[in-house]
Amino acid sequence: MTVVAVSSLSDLTEQIQTEHRLVQEGLQSALAHAIRAGGALIEAKFLVPQGDWLVWLTENVDVGEAAAQIYMRLSRYQEQIPPELGITQARLFLRGLPKGIGFQGYPDDIKTEARNLRKSGLTLAAVGEILDVSPTIVHIWCDKGYAKRHTSHKRRHAIQRKRERRALFLAEKDTRRRNAAKAVGGSIHDAYSHLRLNAEALDKAIVEAKDRRVVSILRDARNHVHAAEDRIADALGVS
Repeated sequence: MTVVAVSSLSDLTEQIQTEHRLVQEGLQSALAHAIRAGGALIEAKFLVPQGDWLVWLTENVDVGEAAAQIYMRLSRYQEQIPPELGITQARLFLRGLPKGIGFQGYPDDIKTEARNLRKSGLTLAAVGEILDVSPTIVHIWCDKGYAKRHTSHKRRHAIQRKRERRALFLAEKDTRRRNAAKAVGGSIHDAYSHLRLNAEALDKAIVEAKDRRVVSILRDARNHVHAAEDRIADALGVS
């Protein structure tokens, strides 16, 4: 394709310089946005229950796991990144550095200043506004027990969520098997129904039993019942 010159060289030079400057400003602006997004992601990850992070990302934001890792890394090392770099250059600049420095990656003087400001009576939000960090990070710096308490709460919540997911999985599996046995009908349906009743009775007995030997016997019996259920399910072609 032939390019026809319609502008003077000086005009073109000025246009090139202007557009290049806008490109550079756009790259720096993108880096600033990425760093701020990373800071928010770091705080969100601290608040999201343990084990639910990827689910939370998928359900709540349009940022994928890889992009989230990049943003958080940029945010953690923002003090070391030259301001004139774009996102790609900043990522290359950070090569070889540890994967994460967490909340402790901030300079000690900022943490000391945060504690002094809190002692002067300022709220967490006010201190965060002054130091350009989130109130949650300020809370961590000023209350040594906060992170430990919150981590403990997240762990308990994660255990509860795991139990709930397990219960839902088992309920769905039982529904599939019941429906398959019911569709066949006859002795297969009767046998599976009786096995389920036995399993539920054994579960209740295990919870109520006090003697460890009795609990062991009941669990062994329940395992045999589950094995029989599995064999019927395999014969019916359901999981």
